[in-house]
Amino acid sequence: MSDPQTGEEQTRASNGSNKSRNSYIAVGLAIGVAIGAAMDAVGLGIALGLCIGVAMSQTGKSGD
Repeated sequence: MSDPQTGEEQTRASNGSNKSRNSYIAVGLAIGVAIGAAMDAVGLGIALGLCIGVAMSQTGKSGD
């Protein structure tokens, strides 16, 4: 029989995945801002960067 995780263990487990996801989004935003600055369309770059970051976080997930 497996032991259920305590609330503290669940919080630690979820914080690790949130940090990973947030770092992908941050990298995507940085890439997007750089692209937007190069194209002189920072707003579009931020939107594209957010999409890139979310896509990277989804592909970077481990299979559960």
